[in-house]
Amino acid sequence: MRHWLDGFENRIDLSPTLFLATALGTAALGLLIVTGHVLNIARTPPAHALRTE
Repeated sequence: MRHWLDGFENRIDLSPTLFLATALGTAALGLLIVTGHVLNIARTPPAHALRTE
């Protein structure tokens, strides 16, 4: 893969910190999205949820 990437003019170093930062950012974004959905559901009255089922 490194040989294939050397053919490009713009290069970045493939370091473990890049992958770790990407994984942490993705996990943080997922946590924010799930937290937002949980808070939205927690704020709805139970009667509304029972009425739609």
